[in-house]
Amino acid sequence: MKKSLFIIIIFTLFALNAYGQSPLRHAPYDDAVYLGDVTNFLIDEISGFAFSNIDEQTIWMIDDGENKLFAISRRGEYKGAVKIINSNGLLVRNFDWEDMSGFTFENRPYLLIADTGGNSNYSRRPESSNCISRVFSIYIFPEPITSGGQLSNKIQVAWEVNFCFQNQGNRCNWWDTESVGVDTSSNKILLLTKPKLTEAEKSQEKRCAPRLYSIPLQPDRSEVRATFITDVRTIPIPPEHELVETGRYAKSSYFPTAMDIFGGLEAFVMTYRHAYIFSKRLNEPWKDAFNRDPLIVHLPPLRQGEALCIDKRNKDIYVSSEQKDSPSPIFYLKRKQ
Repeated sequence: MKKSLFIIIIFTLFALNAYGQSPLRHAPYDDAVYLGDVTNFLIDEISGFAFSNIDEQTIWMIDDGENKLFAISRRGEYKGAVKIINSNGLLVRNFDWEDMSGFTFENRPYLLIADTGGNSNYSRRPESSNCISRVFSIYIFPEPITSGGQLSNKIQVAWEVNFCFQNQGNRCNWWDTESVGVDTSSNKILLLTKPKLTEAEKSQEKRCAPRLYSIPLQPDRSEVRATFITDVRTIPIPPEHELVETGRYAKSSYFPTAMDIFGGLEAFVMTYRHAYIFSKRLNEPWKDAFNRDPLIVHLPPLRQGEALCIDKRNKDIYVSSEQKDSPSPIFYLKRKQ
């Protein structure tokens, strides 16, 4: 009896990961398939993907260093670029574009670009009148038409959402946001911030956590304050052998770098190592979903994975990496039937 109990205990310990959490359940996806490279020389810092809701052969993407929207095929072939302009006909500024999303609103397909990064341009952002952070912006515009016609070289922003963060009294708080998604069931935009790296080097229990916020999709004011939802401590630090594969991002491997939302019930979150699916029940708040263990989607090793999108027709996943000195690969993960 004692020997059997000892064996059970040992087995249980090995079944847990290094931080005392049970291994996450696998999401129903096939292994990643390499589709091709994004080889256009203008695109070398991919920071966001959105799968077209008009043309199933098109992926929209943004680049950290360009204030244009790029269209590529599923295999990375270049289709064209679109300038984003404001109501005055001027180019929309790119302080630090970090994510994008495609969604349908009032029966029309839209794209969203999130100028929400915290790079060296942060101090140049406008000051806020009601927050301690500077002002961040999200630009929303109708999806350009690519199927069966020429791609327009510019498109005007339909509306923009300017927002700020108020400090929640947490020493880990930071406003660098690379994961943004649209929940059309509640007309909210979800924002998942990256924590500070110095604190992230500590243990699972003491590490700084990503923070989940929301803002209105169509606010009634020129500037809104992001609403804090929850700290997200359910994204695990990968095991040691996977940290080696993550390279210089090993210590920040659990940092969220992209997000897409499916049907108002599933949030797909990419990190520097894997992706995770947080599911909520109908009428349940996102806080509850992000405080439960997610499903894990194993991604291939990427140098700096920061782009993920979902084909809303079938939940297939497309991911890519930001890498300046070589073409960025595109990988495809098919949802199992």
